Amino acid sequence: MVGAAGVVLLAPAAAVGPVVRAVVSSRAAARGVSVEIERVRPTLGGVWLLGVTFRGRDARVRGEVDAVRVPFGNGPIEVHGGRLVLRGRLQELQRDVSSDRTGSTSGRGGRLLRADGLGLRWTEFDRRGSTLEAWGVAAERRADADGARVDLLRARSRGGAVDAHDIELALARTGDARLKRLELSRVVASLDLDAFGRDGDVGGAPARPPASPASTRTPSPGGRAGAVLGLEAFAEVAKQALPTGAEVRTQSALVALGFHGEHLGFGPSEVSLRREPDALALEVAPSERSSRGATPLALRGRLPFGADPPSVELEGGPVSLAALGVRDGELGLTHTRDATLEAHLHVELAAGSVRGSGSGSLMNLSLQRRELGAQEVRGLNLGFRTSGEAALDGSRVSLRDTEVTVGEVKAAGSFEYARDESGVRLRVAGGVPLASCDAVVASIPAALLNDAAGVRLEGTFALDHALTYDSAHPSALALTLHVENGCRVVSAPPELSPDRFRAAWTREVKGPDGLPMTIRSGPGTPEWVAYDDIPHAMEVAVLVCEDGGFYRHHGFDFRAMEKAMRDDILAGRFLRGASTISMQLAKNLYLGKEKTLSRKLEEALLTMLLEAKLSKRELIELYLNVVELGPGIYGIGEAARYYFDEDARQLSLGQALYLASILPDPTRQHFAPDGRLMPHWWDYLKKLMHIARDHDRITDDDLDAGLAEEIAFRKGNGESESRDLDATEPASITKRHKLPLDDDDAEP
Repeated sequence: MVGAAGVVLLAPAAAVGPVVRAVVSSRAAARGVSVEIERVRPTLGGVWLLGVTFRGRDARVRGEVDAVRVPFGNGPIEVHGGRLVLRGRLQELQRDVSSDRTGSTSGRGGRLLRADGLGLRWTEFDRRGSTLEAWGVAAERRADADGARVDLLRARSRGGAVDAHDIELALARTGDARLKRLELSRVVASLDLDAFGRDGDVGGAPARPPASPASTRTPSPGGRAGAVLGLEAFAEVAKQALPTGAEVRTQSALVALGFHGEHLGFGPSEVSLRREPDALALEVAPSERSSRGATPLALRGRLPFGADPPSVELEGGPVSLAALGVRDGELGLTHTRDATLEAHLHVELAAGSVRGSGSGSLMNLSLQRRELGAQEVRGLNLGFRTSGEAALDGSRVSLRDTEVTVGEVKAAGSFEYARDESGVRLRVAGGVPLASCDAVVASIPAALLNDAAGVRLEGTFALDHALTYDSAHPSALALTLHVENGCRVVSAPPELSPDRFRAAWTREVKGPDGLPMTIRSGPGTPEWVAYDDIPHAMEVAVLVCEDGGFYRHHGFDFRAMEKAMRDDILAGRFLRGASTISMQLAKNLYLGKEKTLSRKLEEALLTMLLEAKLSKRELIELYLNVVELGPGIYGIGEAARYYFDEDARQLSLGQALYLASILPDPTRQHFAPDGRLMPHWWDYLKKLMHIARDHDRITDDDLDAGLAEEIAFRKGNGESESRDLDATEPASITKRHKLPLDDDDAEP
């Protein structure tokens, strides 16, 4: 009896499941959605739907819900846990989940809704395949308005991502749901600038083709530029969701830029986004207030809904870099609270490019980067003024009316670069107007000059340069470099005085094993060769191989620099330098081997110091006695004995030319295992002999004697000493040596 009663009572409950499934499926189908329910559990107050899955007709909408409670009567429907997946643009989703095509409407009655614990993933909502994800979504549908809360919202597009935390929004129930209020506690945006030059999308598959023909597309903001930055999708969603006059605010927004492994951040900033009739208006201001008397630095942006380009303006300052959110350590910057920025910029995103103009200054800048030098650079003052345009993929850059100021020194010019399937085209012009040499040095931070900061100059300096190059027509390259260097050294610290090189001194050099060692150099030391004892052939050799204009210039050979630049451009790589004997001597006497801006600046000042205080004879003598000519071998005295078992005074033309020929790379040898000179290097030395004769450095008899020589390693009694030498063939001879002598080089 009891069992029979239980069956009678449970029978209606068992019948509820099929009925509920049928009702839900019918109403969902009217919206273009198919629904499957794993379990139906009736309760006294309503019914629970467990394990609900649904899918739109075109599979653009699908999802899973853990549990749905549908109460009896007019109480709110409750949704707990689950995930919604959307694919496609907003209009496509609206078509996928739409009113029944037979004319009946769905959702009559407007049931109230409460939801929590939901997740969302929306992909391909723009032409670039961008994605939008949300976690911790809670929503409530009331009679007068709809509201939602989101723990985290993340939007990703090619080259960028935006994370928004703790979002609260309210939608007005006037026709379609429209945004009434939106508050965000924190927004973090990141932008990978390297992605601009790469094909494909960051972190995902290529974007699928648009569903509509190109002729029906709405022009995207900024063309490809807008797509790269995700602006197209953002504008499309905002236009649909924001009514005119609606405003979105956040009190804490941070932006991080990444490029070539470097990072630069800004924020926190206050952000306001306002919906205007035809555009979105953005305003960003640092949360930290500017100092008294300074104009706040504000960024204002405009994102039109039509074909007009998006634009950005940066106006105001000076404001500290720290107030903008720049942290110490980013890009090597230090003491960011002391550095200030003032800017007046206007930038527009055109089709695939960015164009703009403006001016600004960075004052009291401090940074530490190994490319600059070992010390922290403090108190750098920079200014700029420019206008131009650049393609976001790096294929085109045009800068016009550009001026850069460092301290009191100005450099002005223009720059045009283009790259396409036909090659590279480059046009550069500009220079440094006439400036005081002392002002030039004073504009350089002391950390970049180290001890050379005490060198004082007088006179004037000016520079003009122009370059036109087309890789499709390399022979048409046009390059001019005109330098008016009237700088003269008037004083220097005693410890830098070249007078100390007139007597013996100690210096640290690299030993045969590559480790540092200390040696003595100078007049009176065992291997020192005085100028009067240096054979004429040795002086000829270094002039031919290293510095044909040594007796003509005053430390810098600008003609050789121009020719070297021309060859480097045509070769597409660094082919040869244009260091003079005086410049190399400055490096050997004062500087290390590091390649930094600081070292090049020191080299320039110390070269002028040597030229001012020493005669050309003294410079040649010093150079030939300190220069490296092999592992642990310094000066021609030691080199002559090591290579040829000769006194340096007895060096022949061929032997002298060999020593000069290995100066660019003294660690590389050119003797065969039997000690004889390799044929390819002997041919090179013979060419150098002919160059010396063509420039009247040697006589016909000298040339004949040189060509008849037999050069070998430690030749004695007519035989070459057999020795296991590291003889390696160079990839190129010409790339390792200076230019031949100029036709008008003066004789010593």
